[in-house]
Amino acid sequence: MTRRSTHRPLPSGRPEAEATALPEPATLYVPLTSRRLRFTQMSVRDSQEVRAGDILATAPDQSDLPLLAPRAGTVRLTAVPGHIALEVARPAPVGTVVLDEEAIAATPPRDAVQDNRALLCRLGAWQCFRDVRTGDIPDPCHEPAALVIMVTAFDSFIAQPEALLAGKATDFVQGLKALHRLFSGSGCRIHVVVGEGECPTAVNEAIEAVALDPSRFALHRVPQLYPNDNPQLATQTLKLASPPQATVWAMGVEGVLAVAFALTLYQPYLERTISVGGPAVEKPRHVVAAVGHPIADLLAPLPSGCSFRIVNGGLMSGTDLAPQQQGLDGECPGLTVVHVPAAREFLGFVRPGRFRQSFSRCFLGTLFSPTPEPLTSLLGGEERACVACGHCEHVCPANLLPQVLHRYLYNDQMDDAQALGLDECVECGLCSYVCPCKIELREQFAVAKQQLRSDADDAALATAAASVTDQ
Repeated sequence: MTRRSTHRPLPSGRPEAEATALPEPATLYVPLTSRRLRFTQMSVRDSQEVRAGDILATAPDQSDLPLLAPRAGTVRLTAVPGHIALEVARPAPVGTVVLDEEAIAATPPRDAVQDNRALLCRLGAWQCFRDVRTGDIPDPCHEPAALVIMVTAFDSFIAQPEALLAGKATDFVQGLKALHRLFSGSGCRIHVVVGEGECPTAVNEAIEAVALDPSRFALHRVPQLYPNDNPQLATQTLKLASPPQATVWAMGVEGVLAVAFALTLYQPYLERTISVGGPAVEKPRHVVAAVGHPIADLLAPLPSGCSFRIVNGGLMSGTDLAPQQQGLDGECPGLTVVHVPAAREFLGFVRPGRFRQSFSRCFLGTLFSPTPEPLTSLLGGEERACVACGHCEHVCPANLLPQVLHRYLYNDQMDDAQALGLDECVECGLCSYVCPCKIELREQFAVAKQQLRSDADDAALATAAASVTDQ
């Protein structure tokens, strides 16, 4: 696939590569919801003592995947709505938690693929997989045509591979080697995607391990530009979904580490390495923390007397952190913080924009070398009708026509949008980022894709019900 040129944002506030272990808090606030999971079935009672790795709750609508206790402690179910508060019993430095076989209630895996997958489910590693087409957690009973491992992170302010792999390169390699135990026969090939150019030592070790076994692995290098870290884009570019209906799964670095812990140590992977960055963060950094670590501690110190917008994820692909969320959830790759100015810039429309970036190249900053820009939540104008400038088309990595898709969806022409390739949208957000009319194209396309999947599921259920009736 020939990609169109992309726009590379250069915001200020990028975190340092080295990860810092945070002190253990007295209480963890484990959220019962994350981007893809809803834990509604409680497995513990109030004031119950739990060990690290015990099941706190499960997600009935998602194969009963568990929410694990990140540390040993006492459960408080009513302390914070939407969370399980866990009073940590024995504060210890992150990474020193030791689990035994009784604590995780698991038996060593046998040769059967389903036994290995069941072990991953029990130890909280299965939620690291995602279906590339839908973004959902795949059914453990299904089989993919290919598995994509993304050892890349080009979105601003999400955890970088060098930080995730620091001191864990051996575990990562073990996880890669163990992945074949999750698939029947040799039908599923594993594709490892890394960035071009010089790679950190830990990443190079993983690359060398992959290169030694070309029968199971394929190594792919991509330019270090956003959104080349998107697994759906990688699947399209490498033509892994053949036929187009074929299922492809993906996972990241921490997913491979979780597989290594589950299949080689029979333990859950309870650490999270995330980035804390953005223009409003005084000292952007990577941190190692447990799920449930208080958000306020992760972001401290923030300047007083200012308003902030906190994003769960990166600048381009993240979503607003729910105001009621008090602790780190298990799917968060990073926290991005930007200022919310109290007022719009006075006469901002007449300023030449010496330090501003723009895809339309209409500011004075175009004449100078790019410098990190302290972005804020200001839109620099109000949303207005599409002017058909074509900027979104030029940055779309999937070679779509976002301006035409927007018009079709605005007029409820869902069939026309689908025929134009709506399903191929990778939801990178570049179209929204460059749009001079401030149209939330990414959100519009994501909602429409979800509606298409919902309609397809309803049609499949209706067909199955009709077949049963005919019989």
